Amino acid sequence: MRGLISGFPDGTFRPDEFLTRAEFAKLLVLSLGGSSLTPTSSSFRDVPPDHWAFPFIEKGRELGIKPFFLFQGFPDGTFRPEANVTAAEALTLIARSKGWEDTLITATSTSPFEDVPSNHWAFQEIISCLAYGVVDSKRVFPEEPLSRGQAAIYFFRAIDQPAIKSIYISLSEQRLYALEGARIVYEFPTLTGKQGWPTPSGTFHVLEKVETVDMRGGLGVEEYYVPDVPWVLFFISRIYAIHGNYWKAERYFGNDPSLTGSHGCVGLIPEQAKLLYEWATVGTKIVITWERLRK
Repeated sequence: MRGLISGFPDGTFRPDEFLTRAEFAKLLVLSLGGSSLTPTSSSFRDVPPDHWAFPFIEKGRELGIKPFFLFQGFPDGTFRPEANVTAAEALTLIARSKGWEDTLITATSTSPFEDVPSNHWAFQEIISCLAYGVVDSKRVFPEEPLSRGQAAIYFFRAIDQPAIKSIYISLSEQRLYALEGARIVYEFPTLTGKQGWPTPSGTFHVLEKVETVDMRGGLGVEEYYVPDVPWVLFFISRIYAIHGNYWKAERYFGNDPSLTGSHGCVGLIPEQAKLLYEWATVGTKIVITWERLRK
C-alpha cells in the first residue's frame, strides 16, 4: 500500500499482532506526507527527543494548527507510546486527519453499530468513518486493541478518500491557514481590518468566487473605491471577502493592521490570493478567530 505498511526482516507481516500508539502515529503521519518535518522539542513528557517515534508524534502536531493537532495526548501530559492503540482511537485519528469529524454536525439519536452507542466518546468520528467507507460492519470493537491487519484495511480504505478543505484566519497572528483535513496546504500573511473597521470573527463559508470585482464602501464615513480587486472569495454577502490586495506594499502583511489595515476584508498578497482562490471551492468553511493557532 504505497510502501506505508511494511513487514518484518523475516518476510512476515504478522497481521494479528497489535499496533502500539507510537506505531500507529508513524503510519498516520507518513500517510499525510509528513516525513520532511524536523521537530526539535517534545509536547509529551513520556516521548523524549531520543524516542524512536518522537519525530512522527511531533510531526502530527506540526502538520497543522491547534484545532487539528492529530495527537493530543492525555490530561496528565503523556502520550503513552507503548500502549496498544484501540480501534476507537485509530478511527478517531483517521477522521481527524481527513477533517471528517466536522462534517456530521448532528449526531443521530440511534446508532447503526451494535457496540458503539450514540453517547460513545468517539461516536462522531466513527460514524464519519462509516460514511466514507472505512468501516463497513455493525461491530467495531471500539475498545479492543487494533491489529496490524485491521489497520492495513482502514488505511487502504481511507487513503484515497477526500480530505475536507477549510480556511482558518488568526487575527492575532495575522496569518491565514488553508487546510486539507489536518494538514496545512498554504500559510499566508494577512492584512485585516483596521481600527473602526474590524474583520468579523466567527464561522463562515465561501459564498461566491469572483476573479475580479470593483469594491466601494464607507457609507460616507471613509468612502473608498478600488477597481479590479482580484481573486475574491466572498463570505458575508458581497460585503466581506478574502481577496488580493495590490494597493498595499508586502511589508504591511502579517503585521498589526490597526492603522494600515482594511475596511474589514481579509487581504492577501495577490499571488497568494490567486493560489487560495484556485484551491478553495464554494462552500469551503472559513473560521476567523483571535486565537493563536500555531503552538
